[in-house]
Amino acid sequence: FIVRLPALPGGMVWDDSYLIRDNPFIKSPLLVFEAFRHYLFLDSYSAHYRPVQNLSFIVDYFFWNGDAYGFHLTNLLLHIASGLLLYSLLGKLFISLRTLESHESNNSAWSVGAFFVALLWIVHPVHSAAVDYISGRADSLAFFFACAGWLLFIRARKSTRLAGQISLY
Repeated sequence: FIVRLPALPGGMVWDDSYLIRDNPFIKSPLLVFEAFRHYLFLDSYSAHYRPVQNLSFIVDYFFWNGDAYGFHLTNLLLHIASGLLLYSLLGKLFISLRTLESHESNNSAWSVGAFFVALLWIVHPVHSAAVDYISGRADSLAFFFACAGWLLFIRARKSTRLAGQISLY
């Protein structure tokens, strides 16, 4: 959080003004279905279809109106949540690697490894566009849902494997 703190008081740059201040579809929760009918940029010929990003802008606009601070805060919280999901995913993957390697490996060493990889991912400057630039939220949303999807897949696979073992008895 501290590393990305300087982005919070920042204003809107580049596409932020167009997507937040000038976008009529994010200004009312009644227009939520319009996010699925339009591309990201309303009056351009770009093929950026990102309804989830527009839905997140609708929620932000509901809470923060046009205040850029709130939009930046949401980007920061989304990035941190993505880092926590990455830590959880790496922890599960490292545990499966540990079981393949040997049963005598140290659990805490794998957990510390997962923590430092996730920490490096969170503070790495390559993510500054996704966190500091309000319109870059699509990257954080994609990573958040990708990690969540992998975690759900691992959980479902584990539960079906357990269900298969129970039915064998």
